[in-house]
Amino acid sequence: MTTKRKLVSMRAYAKHRGVTVEAVSKAVKTSRISLVGKKVDVAAADRAWSANTQPGQMAVKRTRTASKRTRKASKAQAQGGDQTVNNYASARARREDYLARMAQIDFEQRSGNLIDATEAKAAWFKLITEAKTRLLAVPIKCKSRLPALSALDVSIIENLIRDELQELADVGH
Repeated sequence: MTTKRKLVSMRAYAKHRGVTVEAVSKAVKTSRISLVGKKVDVAAADRAWSANTQPGQMAVKRTRTASKRTRKASKAQAQGGDQTVNNYASARARREDYLARMAQIDFEQRSGNLIDATEAKAAWFKLITEAKTRLLAVPIKCKSRLPALSALDVSIIENLIRDELQELADVGH
């Protein structure tokens, strides 16, 4: 028993698929689907379309039929539909998210809102070293400005400063 093939025009097939006539024409030109004469074999073209077209290539024509078909496909996918489409869409979404984040970082760097971590650490180290050096010089400055201070007083001040600096260093680790 032979089944009769359903042959339709490219326009009718585009309506059937919910895509533009141009999309069908492009599919024919790129050999994703083939014609029988000047007509499209619906069943064979549907199989070939599914097998040879990447999900991202499908530009759905905005018609009532297409939006119903899209809703049905989305519902089928939500109920455990085509994993390949889900994996592709998920991978593409991750890629787009990554590219958006990288573009944001690039923008922030160019606008001066972000700095290099290595440069920031070096600047911070230089600043802390300078502060430590100045604090350790305080006892000597006290002795020169207050001659009545004994060597013991200067030593006590120096030990207090060193103890505080050590506590700050211990908190940082």
